[in-house]
Amino acid sequence: MIVVTGGSGYIGSHIVWKLVEAGEQVRVMVHNAERARQEGRLAALPVEWVQGDVTRPKTLAAVMQDADAVIHTVAIAIEKGGHNYEEINYGGTVNVVDAAKAAGVARILNMSQLGADSRLPYRFLASKGKAQEYVARSGLDWTVVRGPRLTDDPGLGRYRVGWVGVDASTKISRDDLADFIVTQLDDQRFIRRMPFVSH
Repeated sequence: MIVVTGGSGYIGSHIVWKLVEAGEQVRVMVHNAERARQEGRLAALPVEWVQGDVTRPKTLAAVMQDADAVIHTVAIAIEKGGHNYEEINYGGTVNVVDAAKAAGVARILNMSQLGADSRLPYRFLASKGKAQEYVARSGLDWTVVRGPRLTDDPGLGRYRVGWVGVDASTKISRDDLADFIVTQLDDQRFIRRMPFVSH
C-alpha cells in the first residue's frame, strides 16, 4: 500500500494516476474523503480515500497503517486560510515523518523545491528547507525530490535526473515529475539523496 498525502493536489493527483497505472494499491490522504470520492479527476480511480490533516498528528496514524511507502506532497506556496509556511511545509512534514516512523514505514519520498534552504530569509523556501532537513535526519529510507518550475504541459516520457545546476533546465511537466517519483519506489539509486529532476 502506497500512501500519497495531498493526493488530490497539483502534483499529488498526477502521482496517484501513475501509481494506479503501475498497478499499485494506493491510499490517498485528503481533507474531505467523501467529496474526493465523488468529485474531481481521481473520483473514478480504484483507490482508498482516507481523511487526514498534516497539522493534526492524531489523524495520521490510520493513514499510515500497513503502508509500504509514503509519498508526501502537501505544501502551500501562498499563506492563506489561517495557515502559514512553517505550520504546513515544515510542521506538516515533521508530523508525516513521525507518523510513518511510528507505523514502521521505512520508505518516504518527499516533494521539495529548487532553492529550498533553511538559511534563506524567504519564508517559503526556508520552510521547505527545514522540512527536507528533517526528512534527511529521520533515519528512514528517504528521497527528497526537487524540481524547478512545474508546468501543465503533456509529459514527454523523459527527463534529466541529477543535481541543481548540473545538466538541468528550468522546468518540468507535472506528469513527468510524477513519473520519476513513482519509479523511486523500486529504484535504489537515490535513497538518502536529493535528486533534481528537470526536462
